[in-house]
Amino acid sequence: MIKIYSNPDRGFSKHIYLGRQINGLFKLICCCLLLLLPVLANAQTTISGSVKDKDGPVIGATVIQKGVKNTTTTDVNGKFKITLKGSSTVLVVSYVGYKPQEVSISGSSDITITLQEDLNKLNEVVVVGYGTVKKGNITGSVSSIKSDDLTLGGTTTNIGQAIQGKAAGVQVQQTSFAPGSGINITVRGGNSINTSTSPLYVVDGFISDNGNQVNPNDVEDIQVLKDASATAIYGARGGNGVVLITTKKGKNGKVSLDADISGGTQYLRYKPDLLTGQQYTDIQNATAIEDGKPQPYPSSFQVANTNWLKLATRNATVQNQSISLSSGDQNSKIYVAGNHIKQVGVLQHTGFERYTARIGAEKTMNENLKISANFYGASSSSTLQSYSGDITAPLFSLLTAPPNVKPYNADGTYNYYVTQGTKTNALAGLLEPTNNSGNKLINANIGLDYKIINGLTYHLTAGTEYTQTTAGQYLPTTTIAGAKQGGVASEQTSSAFRWIVENYFTYKFNIAKDHDFTVLLGTSNQKDVTEGLSAGAKGFSTDAFLYYNLGAGSLVNGYGSSKAEAMLTSYFTRFNYAYRDKLLASFSYRDDRSSNFGSNKRSGFFPQVQ
Repeated sequence: MIKIYSNPDRGFSKHIYLGRQINGLFKLICCCLLLLLPVLANAQTTISGSVKDKDGPVIGATVIQKGVKNTTTTDVNGKFKITLKGSSTVLVVSYVGYKPQEVSISGSSDITITLQEDLNKLNEVVVVGYGTVKKGNITGSVSSIKSDDLTLGGTTTNIGQAIQGKAAGVQVQQTSFAPGSGINITVRGGNSINTSTSPLYVVDGFISDNGNQVNPNDVEDIQVLKDASATAIYGARGGNGVVLITTKKGKNGKVSLDADISGGTQYLRYKPDLLTGQQYTDIQNATAIEDGKPQPYPSSFQVANTNWLKLATRNATVQNQSISLSSGDQNSKIYVAGNHIKQVGVLQHTGFERYTARIGAEKTMNENLKISANFYGASSSSTLQSYSGDITAPLFSLLTAPPNVKPYNADGTYNYYVTQGTKTNALAGLLEPTNNSGNKLINANIGLDYKIINGLTYHLTAGTEYTQTTAGQYLPTTTIAGAKQGGVASEQTSSAFRWIVENYFTYKFNIAKDHDFTVLLGTSNQKDVTEGLSAGAKGFSTDAFLYYNLGAGSLVNGYGSSKAEAMLTSYFTRFNYAYRDKLLASFSYRDDRSSNFGSNKRSGFFPQVQ
């Protein structure tokens, strides 16, 4: 039974009215609180303070709120102001050459922080262009990465992966998604719109075009020179930054055998939901009916259910093995290492394999003479598809292939279907063409350091680098395009040879113990020779030869050859001054004379003052 109050008494009415008043008041209070929440959330504390050392204010010190992305720096008077975010009440203060210091705010709004010098970091020697300098005396922007940091976060196979996320202002991008594809490193953004933006690689003093291929396990440290002050000593070639790589040479009084073996699996992280064969058939027929056209798939058509993407991909493996032997004493150091990496592509018919070997040695002949030598060799091969930049083309053909047709006929041949008026088979286009490439690299250089008098040293570096790249393609008669031309084959071979000889003198002296001077004067000579050869043929009686017997083709399908030489002669100098490691000044100058420059201006001048 439901009781209805048609005429409720006054007490009952008052109760309802009072309840509505209370309920309205409660809602009003809640609305006010909601309006006040942003204000309360933004009620933050501002902390001001100053940072100094034993000599006075520290300019440009970094002040960070611990655990929060909230940072500021000190001004010319060593003062700072920071508005706290969140609940953290700890500030971390740091500056180059000083020990980081954590300070608890504890209710104080005006604090003074005194930093202590870190003598170990100030006196740490880092490699710069043509020499070394104490870390506390660097005037340019340099990022330093030690060997222990290069493989943090997992196994790395090239320098790009090793420095990714470890050097400010350095961007690392994969050039393509093919197995073994290269890594593009950009320092402080691209500096050109029509030429390479890659930095200059200098490996053990040798300027190399293949520095990004060095095995990170063989590296002692990496210095990335980022600004004009640091890179000017290399002239125009340093415009995109400079990556200085120093490889291992062994340790004193220590014999060690190290092995690094790792493996992994690669797979598609995302697999799109595709139409079944029947769904595709129904949609195509329904669309044709709406357009007033005959059904492309009548009831007599045998509907298949083909997942082209599944047939074309796989769970792939990556294997990486490195082994090294190092030894040394007071007069001799040696390091020998080998590496093998094999990567199977997630996309069928793709893969990459590389073998490398490295030898590094140093010998101190006497107190005035030291000799060093380095050798590096690599051989790689890859199987890939004819796509550049990305894998959009083969994936698009696989994703748009009709799932209601079979990939193969009953006799095992490819089932070619018609799409946009052309016969094709997405699987045949992936598996049948041959596209192989191989690369061989040899790099060797020697170095000599001779102490002429106290403070004056002479350095000589002489080295050579040779690379050879081969590539071959064959389009067989099992494909539509190949059948029309009786098979199409082509092969390309290119080589690059470089030699470099550099000499420079370094004189270090001080006056009254407070004034430190370093003077550098040197020359560099370099020659590059590149050659290329290509040929093609078509109309083969068999597919058995692939691209290894171009003479078997009945028709020539293009050919060509090329050769280019370039010479570079440079003169460079640098002057560094430090007063009590507090006041620093530097000047560098390079004169490049290159055959690549215009005929009316064969020289380029690159000065720097800081």
